[in-house]
Amino acid sequence: VQQGKMRYNEVNCIIENKRDKDILDLMLLLTNSTARQLSDPEKVRQAESLTNILKRMQEAGKVEGRVRDIAAKMLRASSGQLARYHAIAENLQNPELKQAFDEGRLGISAAYEASRLDAAEQKKVADTLGKEGKVSLQHVAKAAKAEEEKPKTAYRSLHPKHHEKLVKKMEMVGIENMTPCEQCKIATE
Repeated sequence: VQQGKMRYNEVNCIIENKRDKDILDLMLLLTNSTARQLSDPEKVRQAESLTNILKRMQEAGKVEGRVRDIAAKMLRASSGQLARYHAIAENLQNPELKQAFDEGRLGISAAYEASRLDAAEQKKVADTLGKEGKVSLQHVAKAAKAEEEKPKTAYRSLHPKHHEKLVKKMEMVGIENMTPCEQCKIATE
């Protein structure tokens, strides 16, 4: 910086004062990520692991700021890309689709779009996978379009992972005080 090279004014670093589990996990994850080119499923797992480590560190007061932004900077990815990775990790529930993604028969874009489908539609995409051996983004778009063309009910069912969170919230505030969101149509059932 003193030589006028302002790009060195701010440098990402980890300050290691003591070797705790989170710091060691973080160092291992980041070291492994630079050893070779990662596949898309490995990037998803890496992003989820890094996010979990940073959340633990944030809860312990070791990290300040928005976790997704910190993780994105560390992984040299956009915050939006990390959101897509998270959607795949959380919402791609069909076992055949998960396996196809891990094996490279389901690309990252198709996996993300499939993660936005409900369980029945993911099953239809998996059936296509079983017939054709591979699923493209067009297959997933076709399943999504079929879903859009079905007659709409007032609300759609909750994803099972979110059901537990909703039940806890209902216990806290009382079901009589909860109303379904009109924008996203998530049912309280």
